[in-house]
Amino acid sequence: MTTQGKAIYSGSPRHTLDDKNRVTIPSTWRSVHPEGAQFLAIPQNGGIMILSPAKVAHIMEQVEKVPSTDDETQAALQRFFARANTFSFDKQGRMPLIEAHRNYAAINKDVVLVGAGANFVIYNPETWAKVLAAQENEQAKKDARILTSFGI
Repeated sequence: MTTQGKAIYSGSPRHTLDDKNRVTIPSTWRSVHPEGAQFLAIPQNGGIMILSPAKVAHIMEQVEKVPSTDDETQAALQRFFARANTFSFDKQGRMPLIEAHRNYAAINKDVVLVGAGANFVIYNPETWAKVLAAQENEQAKKDARILTSFGI
């Protein structure tokens, strides 16, 4: 799905890595991006967060403003980018999953791509099931508190 030239990553399609450890991204997620658009993959919360080209551009604008003499920020940026991977989709819409990210996310073959609006996350299906269950359990607790306040 797209809106005014921006991708809206939604849904949770399941895919399988190919023999070169690439995953095919849904055409609706990649159709608004020009060929060669740069994405950024970051291991986070048990999955691999994929930041859109627009988000990558925004981050880079901010990074370029950091003085080289700001040692603390430069060190944080080094740690961040050392764990990240920049990539573009190939002509078939596949993206590579590097070994470090596959190991972090415990991905062997099957994956689920979880839309998160302006970005998406790639999970091992079992990890996604646990994340989703935990989120639903926490939301159920919040809903119970709210409903109790109404005497329900």
